[in-house]
Amino acid sequence: MQSTYGCLLIHGLGGGLHEVELLIKPLEEKGFVVASPKLKGHTGNWKDLKDTDYKQWIFSAETALLKLVQQCSKIYIVGQGIGGLIAIELATRYNIAALVCINTPAYSRYIIGASLSGNGKLPWNTVKNLRALLAKTKPLMPRIKIPVKIAQSEDDNSSRKQSAQYLMKHIPALVKQPSYYAHADHAILASNKGKELATDIISFFEMLERVKM
Repeated sequence: MQSTYGCLLIHGLGGGLHEVELLIKPLEEKGFVVASPKLKGHTGNWKDLKDTDYKQWIFSAETALLKLVQQCSKIYIVGQGIGGLIAIELATRYNIAALVCINTPAYSRYIIGASLSGNGKLPWNTVKNLRALLAKTKPLMPRIKIPVKIAQSEDDNSSRKQSAQYLMKHIPALVKQPSYYAHADHAILASNKGKELATDIISFFEMLERVKM
């Protein structure tokens, strides 16, 4: 027997469950079946990441989504960073109720620049796959007609406001809800604004349910 709601949480590039974990309990308390897969190669070891490609990242998320499809009649997807790109790609192939894109990049140069100025350097193969994922996903954005919440940190160096503006411009959904968070990190849910964003996401889903979208 299918549950009513499911939610797929997709973490970002080089990240993990900690980037979206704050949402699990609030969603489960609302009756959601929650899936939060670890993307292929995301072990915390750069070598493991280097040895994977963007198709494997998508497949990791899609495998978890297919399990939700068997359990739930209505599915939402929340994507952090490139998780938002993967969410968009999946939404063009599956019946998804709504998307939440958190600091989702539209320009690879910002991610690469932030990496070079930080403590780590993205493996070249990962850079190529990031660019390939963007090249695959950006042309799909005009096909997204379902409700979308676009959450953006004002202090994020790897996915800047320009990316949120790009998503707002190129996603033609009738319902688009932008939210900006000051003094928040790239992984907003894992930052000091995490509880605020989690509340906003739950409120967004509840609003959609009230208006039956």
